[in-house]
Amino acid sequence: MSDLANPWHTTLLYGQAYHFTYEDYVSDNWNSGHDFNKNIQDDWYYYSITDPEASAKNMAGLSNQYIKYLVTEIRSDPNWKNDNKVVKYTKTVLTHGIRYDIGLVDFVTR
Repeated sequence: MSDLANPWHTTLLYGQAYHFTYEDYVSDNWNSGHDFNKNIQDDWYYYSITDPEASAKNMAGLSNQYIKYLVTEIRSDPNWKNDNKVVKYTKTVLTHGIRYDIGLVDFVTR
């Protein structure tokens, strides 16, 4: 589920030249800068999963909707790392990813 929170993991070719650029951005801002880690540490809500395949497809669909915007920003805006939507969309996919992760743990331990 975590992998599907990365929009680049939901498409075969589109924007793949920026895949590691985005992963480095998230990593560089994990505990400082935009502090993405804090965003998920403070969220204890999770999704109850009854069908892991359907949940994975839902996570992939949610994440994939942001790929075009993210690629366009990385390509065209030298200050893309501070773009409000880039930050917001990154927090969104990470939040949903952790909620699905916790739900999956709950599913397999029931």
